[in-house]
Amino acid sequence: MVDRVRDDPDGSEVFSWLFNAACYRALIDTPFIQIKPLLLRAWHCATASQRDWLVAALTSEDDLERVRQDPEFSALVSIFKRNAT
Repeated sequence: MVDRVRDDPDGSEVFSWLFNAACYRALIDTPFIQIKPLLLRAWHCATASQRDWLVAALTSEDDLERVRQDPEFSALVSIFKRNAT
């Protein structure tokens, strides 16, 4: 999880909150279909550098391990990768 709110002068610190919420939900076995909206919102409010970070985090964050097997998760990561800077 993101340990702190990123230094974000343009106000998109909500990105960190949304990503952390997605991680917490994954840890309590929430179905990915309920986590997906949090990740989509995080993507849409993220800066370009946060989007790049998110793509990397989705493939490496331990908290999301359980949902990585979901085909919807893989599809979302593919979409994010295609649209990252």
